[in-house]
Amino acid sequence: MRARGPLARPRRPARREGALAAFARWSVRNRTAVLAASAVTALMLGLLAAGLADRLSNGGFLATGTESARADALLTRGFDATTPDLVLRAAADRPVDSGPVAEAGARLTRHLRGRSGVARVRSYWDGRPAALRATDGRSALLVVDLAGTEADATRTAERLVPDLARRFAPLRVTATGPAWTNVQFIRQGQDDARKAEVVVAPLAVLILVIAFGSVLASLLPVVVGALAVVGTLAALRLLTHAIEISVFAPNLATALGFGLAIDYSLFIVTRFREELARGLPVGEAVVRSMATAGRTVVFSACTVGLAVSGLFVFPVALLRSLAWAVITVVALAAAATILVLPALLAALGTRVNDLDPFARLRRRAAGAGRRRAVRAARRLVLAGGATAVALDLLPAGRRRPAVGAGGPARAALAQALVRALARRPLTAGGAAAVLLGGPGWAIARICGFGRRVAEQESLLWRRVALAAVRRPVALGGGCAVLLLMLTLPFLHVRFGIADERILPVGAEAHATARQIRRDFTRQVDRDLHVVLPGLDAARPGDRRDLADYARRLAALPQVVAVQTATGVHPGRAGSEAEPRSESRSAKSRSAKSRGKPRHAKSRGDAGARARKERARSFASRGATLVVVSGRPDPQSRAAGRLLERVRAEPAPGRRLVSGRTAQVNDTLTAMGRALPAAVAVIAVSTVVLLFLFTGGILVSVKALLLGALSLTASCGAIVAIFQDGRLRGLVGDFALTGHLEAITLVLTLTVAFGLSMDYEVFLLSRIREHHRATGDHDGAVVTGIATTGRLVTAAACVIALTTGSLVLSSNTVLKMNGLGLALAVLVDATLVRGVLVPAFMRLTGPANWWAPAPLARLHRRLGLEEGGDGAPPAGRVRRTLRALSGVRAR
Repeated sequence: MRARGPLARPRRPARREGALAAFARWSVRNRTAVLAASAVTALMLGLLAAGLADRLSNGGFLATGTESARADALLTRGFDATTPDLVLRAAADRPVDSGPVAEAGARLTRHLRGRSGVARVRSYWDGRPAALRATDGRSALLVVDLAGTEADATRTAERLVPDLARRFAPLRVTATGPAWTNVQFIRQGQDDARKAEVVVAPLAVLILVIAFGSVLASLLPVVVGALAVVGTLAALRLLTHAIEISVFAPNLATALGFGLAIDYSLFIVTRFREELARGLPVGEAVVRSMATAGRTVVFSACTVGLAVSGLFVFPVALLRSLAWAVITVVALAAAATILVLPALLAALGTRVNDLDPFARLRRRAAGAGRRRAVRAARRLVLAGGATAVALDLLPAGRRRPAVGAGGPARAALAQALVRALARRPLTAGGAAAVLLGGPGWAIARICGFGRRVAEQESLLWRRVALAAVRRPVALGGGCAVLLLMLTLPFLHVRFGIADERILPVGAEAHATARQIRRDFTRQVDRDLHVVLPGLDAARPGDRRDLADYARRLAALPQVVAVQTATGVHPGRAGSEAEPRSESRSAKSRSAKSRGKPRHAKSRGDAGARARKERARSFASRGATLVVVSGRPDPQSRAAGRLLERVRAEPAPGRRLVSGRTAQVNDTLTAMGRALPAAVAVIAVSTVVLLFLFTGGILVSVKALLLGALSLTASCGAIVAIFQDGRLRGLVGDFALTGHLEAITLVLTLTVAFGLSMDYEVFLLSRIREHHRATGDHDGAVVTGIATTGRLVTAAACVIALTTGSLVLSSNTVLKMNGLGLALAVLVDATLVRGVLVPAFMRLTGPANWWAPAPLARLHRRLGLEEGGDGAPPAGRVRRTLRALSGVRAR
């Protein structure tokens, strides 16, 4: 047994290995089993994900729990006045009341009523209501309600619509409405995805090969991303049994899944290469990489997931659906990285650096870098010698006192080298070599060190960070002002909700809706449905109150007509247009009925029966319905003012208002009320998690503020392009509605903020690591940005490419989502991480890492530290350099 004397070195207690390191060690030992189990799991998940497209929903854009939602529930139970799933426009070359056309219209109506999945049909050829006939008399409408959920309605419309035009000549039948919009969106989404793959896949592979420097290494994120995406699609398939999952979810999950997998794999593989370069065997390199960078991946995934969890606060099914998709793909991307990537790295080993197609270019760049390093070392030695000579020539009274054994010349040389070391990190090895052994060995050391730094650091980002640290107010303030100026278009933003205009102008659903708006005096999407739950139109007193209320509503501006159980009350806006269409129709009918009094009488009797049936349809179970037909577009300001007037008009009892305008306004109001709570959830959870990661209060708040600032460019660009129509050619043609789809904007900004926190966690992990090792705050900031700059840039380019590919879609919502995410990620990875972060951290100094004593004790007690060997105490490296140089610490 070894004796322990008074000079014996005490044995340090073994540090307990963290959970990530322990699992990585197990995965390395059992890599074959892990990889085989992963392949089998992926196959099973792929089979489970089959059939997801048939269960997706195109709805969920409207808020729940609002007045319009309660009115819709009453309308569904008691009245035939719900928003239709399908609107068919039947056009002909002759008037729709002519013999062959009317016969074809009647056959079409009977055909629709006999098909499975059709709940009810309102047709022009049932009673000839003028609202369902075009002003020119050559086209008419059939309003179809489909049974079941939105997914059921979509499948029914897909089966029902395509053969209508062929079977009912001479009618030309085209369709619009939510169900057919859903069908066309899914079809075009699949076509857009295939087109995007042709463009995006080769570019993504090229970026991966450049970033990883190896074909084999670039395949690792593809494997991780495929596992994450397949798992997410399978999870969404299961979630469709409990909640509605939007048709946008698979596109968003695929883009984010591969993007985050590339992020996480890039940082793990880079750390693995660093550990191999330090001489660690493959197994230990994997374990150390997972204990350090793996911990960062876990925190990053938690940060993104918590940022997106704020979407659950909004009472909108679409946002909650997409929140589930994002959280699932983030969790599975991190899980695949932690569980599968260690086994892949252990299987590849040192071959992870093989098959570099750019090896020759890298060797040339490395040679040029070594030559620059040699020249820098020579200038450094000359500068140090010149400083020493200058100090020796100074008069004795002005000369610095001799320190150490080397005298003033040695001390001045060391001081000059240490100052130059802070300015030129490539000369770190050379500086230490000059202090220890002379300039000749230093030049060789710089060459070798330069090779390693060329793989780990970015000279460009180091220079940018150094400039920001030296001039934090000028550069940081100027960058902040620039970003705030980019958000100026957002000051006049207008919000709306998606409709058929998200499709291209030439799509059938969009084109048919435009024709209906142009040719028909009354559109069903412009009706306001006023439900009076406590009013019974069968009672004489209630009937008088109802008639008076309907006349007052008809007197409001922009009202075309008011229909209720007491009849049809012409409105102010319809007093001019409606008589013309009625007189034209009357003339047409009288001209065609000459000599046929029997037919005219039968048509009159049918019309009277239809009017009685329509009157009865406005009263049901002690409640009464009033339909207010307005002139303005349902998402215009004029429609909003009309809704306010209708709701402000005193009603005979309790009333609920629905309709497209009410649904849009109630949804926007509900989202505005939920916004502060969502922001609070995101802000508090982000600050708490970043504090647990860094141990500093100020640095956590800084990350939150700068992450929000990185969204300004996206906000301004989205408004300028998609609302104002400027530079719309950059993203392809789309329908300009004059407003932004509010739900998509909230989703885009939330996901972009989560991605910015993703990069912030990776950056802070390196800055914190260097700060703990050296105690030099400014140097740690510069080194952290230099070591992560190239990686963050490559990851941001891949994220921007995968999400930006949505711009190629023919869907306006996906265009806006893709452009917003791509801009936010690029701005965050360049201006924010390269300029604002170092400038802010330079101004605040070591206070970034401060925390009140109770919180500091809490952070230490939680033990959220990386596993493996800890970094040396703060200041140890600096004190060692000073001791070697003979400079006394003052």
